[in-house]
Amino acid sequence: MPQLKAAYQYIKVSKKKHIRNQDVKNEIKTLVKQFTTLVASKDFENAKKTFSILVKKINKAKSKGIIHKKAASRKISRLAIKAAKFK
Repeated sequence: MPQLKAAYQYIKVSKKKHIRNQDVKNEIKTLVKQFTTLVASKDFENAKKTFSILVKKINKAKSKGIIHKKAASRKISRLAIKAAKFK
């Protein structure tokens, strides 16, 4: 267990950050699933909207340090390949 009061405070802060980061990652995962199902069902208008929202969320997570920048660009490029099928 931590000896200092500051260490206890850091544990509380890191738990809050962990929960916030997990929420963002889960939101991105659900949007990716939603996007892939829309592409599979050939609902291209909603898929375009979802794709733009998804790219925005991934870029924001990248800038906050939740996702590594190369992992974020890899996700975006893979999704863009799927999105290019209906352009």
